[in-house]
Amino acid sequence: MLISVPWVELVCWWLTAEQYFFATAHQRTFSAVQWPAGMLGLEEMNHWVSGTLVLLNTFGVYVLATLGLPLLLVWRHRVAVLPGVPMAQQPRELGLCRSGPAVTAALSKIFVGSLLLQTLKTFCAALAAGHLRRHLMVWKIFSPNFIFEALALLFSDVAGLLSAAYFARLFHIVASRIEALQDRRRDPSVATKR
Repeated sequence: MLISVPWVELVCWWLTAEQYFFATAHQRTFSAVQWPAGMLGLEEMNHWVSGTLVLLNTFGVYVLATLGLPLLLVWRHRVAVLPGVPMAQQPRELGLCRSGPAVTAALSKIFVGSLLLQTLKTFCAALAAGHLRRHLMVWKIFSPNFIFEALALLFSDVAGLLSAAYFARLFHIVASRIEALQDRRRDPSVATKR
């Protein structure tokens, strides 16, 4: 069984993330950073917590989009229908968990595709900043755009590594539990390991 997510869905996922970035009143300029987010919920000033809150407010869309990438795989498998198989016997998520290495390969492909899209955006921003280095607005528009893209790439990469490790482990645990349940169903005398 081939498990994959088309590039079109991945591109649409990232276009949606970009739309949410701008829909939450963010811009890629330093003057548009929402500094009051750093004081949210704090009674006294703490630089580390405030900085973390501002970073999460600014780049949280990209982190959430990256953490949600495995959902593309699960959703795609959820709506897939095998021809000639009755609806009650369709594998759905259970079949996805049984796929093992195919799921790991599909997750890797999704995260590498995401990394390529983010890297391409960052490269284009660097190219624009380098080409327009003598432009009047280089320090107002082009350089901050590159810096924001580079930071978004960094946060997306970290979130992608954490998400890939978590979901690969999750699919492995679910597959081993399913296998144990099937073994117990076949032979009730098999003792379960705790």
